[in-house]
Amino acid sequence: GLAGTVSAAAEFNGSGETLAEAIDAMTGTGSYTVTGFSAAHFDPSVFGNVGRLTGIVDMTPEALNKTVTDALSAGSFAAPSLTGSFTIAGGVLRSPNLAIAGAGARIFGGANLSLKDLTLDARYAMSPTDKTDDAASALDSATAEIDALVKGPLWAPTASYDVAALIEGMKIKASEIELARLERLK
Repeated sequence: GLAGTVSAAAEFNGSGETLAEAIDAMTGTGSYTVTGFSAAHFDPSVFGNVGRLTGIVDMTPEALNKTVTDALSAGSFAAPSLTGSFTIAGGVLRSPNLAIAGAGARIFGGANLSLKDLTLDARYAMSPTDKTDDAASALDSATAEIDALVKGPLWAPTASYDVAALIEGMKIKASEIELARLERLK
């Protein structure tokens, strides 16, 4: 589900009697730029869509989780470009602190790639950049966040999403809104 054109530069060295030993001892640094970046099934409009939900207080966490993940899967995150850097130590390529700005959201996170077996271990968090002033919204755009975990072989990684913190925050804010409404009625 990732797309883009990568340009990269690296300087590295390693030594050993076999290629595996050279990779295990490899060190280096580099940088990369990806143009036309997109991540499928990581739709930034999820924040606006779930922010407009009503009846959250009465929804089960499972139903809210399905609603959020369905909205998340409905589209793609896109950015015109991103630039990052990496280091290589002990045969592991590390690209920490990557920030990607897109329309309506930003992604921040990092990845490790084992060069020995090309296994990826990455974690990224998407948060909204569009702040809402809607007092009736159960979404707190200042703290809203959805995590994506990407793991597995580089040629076929699997992605999973963690929306628990977002759902918990929405349930709490929706309860506060409902309590304020009941207090006004009282």
